[in-house]
Amino acid sequence: MKVSELKERKKELGYSNEKVSELSGVPLGTIQKIFGGATETPRYETLKKIERVLFPEYGYMPGINYDDVIRSSSIEEPVAVRDSSELENYGYNNVAFAGKRQGEYTVDDWFALPDGVRMELIDGRLYDMAPPSITHQHFVTQLCVEIEIAIRKDGKRKCMPFASPVGVQLNKDKKTMLEPDVVIVCDNQKFDDGHRVIYGAPDFVAEVLSPSTAGYDRILKLNKYWMGGVREYWIIDTNAEEIMVYHFEKGSIPDKYTFEDTVHIGISEGLIEVDFKAMMERLRSFFR
Repeated sequence: MKVSELKERKKELGYSNEKVSELSGVPLGTIQKIFGGATETPRYETLKKIERVLFPEYGYMPGINYDDVIRSSSIEEPVAVRDSSELENYGYNNVAFAGKRQGEYTVDDWFALPDGVRMELIDGRLYDMAPPSITHQHFVTQLCVEIEIAIRKDGKRKCMPFASPVGVQLNKDKKTMLEPDVVIVCDNQKFDDGHRVIYGAPDFVAEVLSPSTAGYDRILKLNKYWMGGVREYWIIDTNAEEIMVYHFEKGSIPDKYTFEDTVHIGISEGLIEVDFKAMMERLRSFFR
């Protein structure tokens, strides 16, 4: 979000610099420099602290210390974000795109990206998606296959699983387009006219962590999925061999599993179970 938008919102609320500093925990001197124009490019985490105060309706997951996670994850640094001039390296020179900065991009820009360029759009910011590892793709593929087999075997449910790349426009937000690793959609009306993207919240989302995306999978996308109406969200960490399962309909505290467990997808009411131990053993056996 741009400083000008924060400044306008601050004026609407009638907040003083002192009030914003008190509520956000950002030092008063920093607040004064940002809103006074002395600091032209404030740090991202500082802006998010201010945004939480000025736009509380956006919502943030309770019980999570965002400051600690942001510091430990370095959300922006491992993710290659691009401005319009850098995109010219991809052979992209669309006039409508030219001159835009991070925070200003829309879903129209996302649709206009060159073929073969994968990026996610979050609050007007483009995040370059690094090629996934073999382990990452194995788990994405196997998870999607197990879901499909279970649904077919049941024969009663109309849900469909989809694996990345597939765009998800949560809340019909014109500045956000996510590409989850695996989703389940049970409402066939949640697609745009051309069936290009999922238009609204999937019922289930799973993200398999990668070094370049772990930070915002755990924070930014977690918050987006929760506020966007996703019913269940899995974060799969193949390095730690752990799965964090968020049942958003029940609350914000996740259930934690290891790869020794067989995990059931909650929205399936026990129909779909995932054996992570078998997935990992198959992968290890193949490379052995």
